[in-house]
Amino acid sequence: LSENKSQLILQVSDDGKGFDLREVNKPSRGIGIKNIESRISLIKGVIKFDVAIGKGSSFIIAVPITNPSNH
Repeated sequence: LSENKSQLILQVSDDGKGFDLREVNKPSRGIGIKNIESRISLIKGVIKFDVAIGKGSSFIIAVPITNPSNH
C-alpha cells in the first residue's frame, strides 16, 4: 500500500498458479471480478490485472485521494 500526491495505490502479487482473466470474466463463472471492478469504479479508481496461467497474479488498484478541505 502506498500513496503519492493524488492516489492511494494497492498492489497485491502472488506466485501461485495464476488464471486466465478472460475465462473468469465469462458470465457463467460468477461475478467476483466484475464486482471488484464495479466497486472500484464507484470511487473513481482503476484496477490493472497482470495474470496468466502458470505465472501467478498481480493486481494494482489506484484510487484518487480527495482533499477533505475541498468539500
